Amino acid sequence: MKNCYQLKRITLNSFCNIDKQSIYNIIQRLSQLKEEYQYFEYFENDFNSVTFTSFNSKIQENVILKFFCSKINNLKYSDDQQLRLIKETNSIEYKYSQKQLIIDKFLIYEFTFLKYAMYERIILPEELNNSNCSFVINLLINKHQFNIEIQGIKMIGSLLSKCSNLINLDLFLFWCKIGIEGIKVIARSLSNCVKLNCLNIDLQDNYLGSESISQLGKNLSECQNLQVLNLLLC
Repeated sequence: MKNCYQLKRITLNSFCNIDKQSIYNIIQRLSQLKEEYQYFEYFENDFNSVTFTSFNSKIQENVILKFFCSKINNLKYSDDQQLRLIKETNSIEYKYSQKQLIIDKFLIYEFTFLKYAMYERIILPEELNNSNCSFVINLLINKHQFNIEIQGIKMIGSLLSKCSNLINLDLFLFWCKIGIEGIKVIARSLSNCVKLNCLNIDLQDNYLGSESISQLGKNLSECQNLQVLNLLLC
C-alpha cells in the first residue's frame, strides 16, 4: 500500500545551505522508501541541516528527523560502510539518535523527543548559580553556529570551572566566532576538570591562533584522568 504523507509549508532561514526543493524531494523519497514516516512538519534549521517532526506509524510515536546534506553516495557503499561513515561524519548525532539513514546524499537521524532535547540541551551558568555544580558528571554544551562572543564564552568557562567532578564533556563550539581570547578562557577552565575522562571538543571555523592552541594543550595535560580526547580544530 502506497504511503500518503503530508508536508506543511517550509520556511528556511536565509543562511541555510539546503534549498527548499531539495528538502521537498528528499521527504518524498523518504516517505516512499520508509513508509512509516507520515505528517512531516518543519521544526527548525541551521547552516547545514533542516529538522522536522514526523509521525512514525511503525512505533506509533511522533519523532524528530534531522536532515544533513552529505557527500556520501549510498549506491557506492554497503550498509556496514554507510553506518561507519555516518558515525564518522556526525558522531554526536549518531550518539543521541535512535535510527540513522542515508538517502540520496542526505544523512537523516531519527530522535525521540527526549533524546533530541538532550542533544540540543544547553546548560548555562545561571541555571546552576544556586546549586552545587559538583553534582555534574556528564555535560553537553552545544553552541555550534552561535555568535556567542567573549561574554558567552566566559559564562561557559565559569560553569566548567565549577564542575570539579565532571567526567564526560561534549563541548561543541563550531563556527561561534569566539577568537583567541575565547579559546584561552576555555583552556583555563578545563584545567579545573581534573577528573575528566572523556572530552569531545569541536572548535572548527573559529580563529584560534597558535598561542591559544598551545595553552589548550598545556591545560589539557593537567587532566591526568583523560583517556578519550576527540579534538577538532580546523
